[in-house]
Amino acid sequence: MMKNRKLLLASMLAGIAFTSAEAFASGSFGGRGGSGLQDPYNYGKIVFHKKVNCSACSMAIGNLNETNATKLIKQLKGGNSGDLTKRESQAVVFYLEKRFKS
Repeated sequence: MMKNRKLLLASMLAGIAFTSAEAFASGSFGGRGGSGLQDPYNYGKIVFHKKVNCSACSMAIGNLNETNATKLIKQLKGGNSGDLTKRESQAVVFYLEKRFKS
């Protein structure tokens, strides 16, 4: 009987530990519906940092703030997306709009 209680307690604690770790794994952005490239926010963030705002990127805006983000959003929505695909451009707009709640 005591062995079963210890086993039950151990499995309950392990379950709590695994589920609570999942809640904190999302970093500073809170839980989102998808992950990786399937989530438009994360995809837009990746594209932004790798293809838009890098030191060698033609569309680099420097410091990411609301003013610079708004200018870039207007540029991308206006059809001036540089070497980004339509999907990449839309994802970057989605990321910036969500990030700055535009």
